[in-house]
Amino acid sequence: MLDTLAISLAALVVLAFSVLVASLVLLLVQLLILVLVLVLRLLVLLRLSMALLLLMVLLSVAPLLMELVAMAPLWVILLLAMPLSLALHWVLLLYFVVMLWALIQFVELVVVAPQFSGRVSLVPGLLLLLMVWPLVVPLLVLLLLVLWLLVVPSPVLNVVLVL
Repeated sequence: MLDTLAISLAALVVLAFSVLVASLVLLLVQLLILVLVLVLRLLVLLRLSMALLLLMVLLSVAPLLMELVAMAPLWVILLLAMPLSLALHWVLLLYFVVMLWALIQFVELVVVAPQFSGRVSLVPGLLLLLMVWPLVVPLLVLLLLVLWLLVVPSPVLNVVLVL
């Protein structure tokens, strides 16, 4: 049981780091696309700038999907293997609720909004959430793991640090 827990924690840390790196790369690509959109708007190429803006929104949902698909099994393993406090269970539940909410908002933004307005209307707050959220979540996961590792017995911490 202790080995399974240590392996799960180590895998979760590695996955959180990889999602963070992928999110940073995607954020840089999004910022480059945003600069291109501004340049194209100055050159009055509105259709191309809207297409690039839609591409930027599509890129912003990639880390969301990556986190939901890749981290869900590890969270299930951790929830079954660890004697977590009730507060941490609620934090994990809130994590998935907010992730699913952001995904639903993205689908509504890209699929539903163009049908009614004829074009994609981008809500700046939602766009900012989609760009920043994948960077914040892995950092929160790592912070929670570090805080939890400070509380657990030292053999588990030693096994995780060795891995």
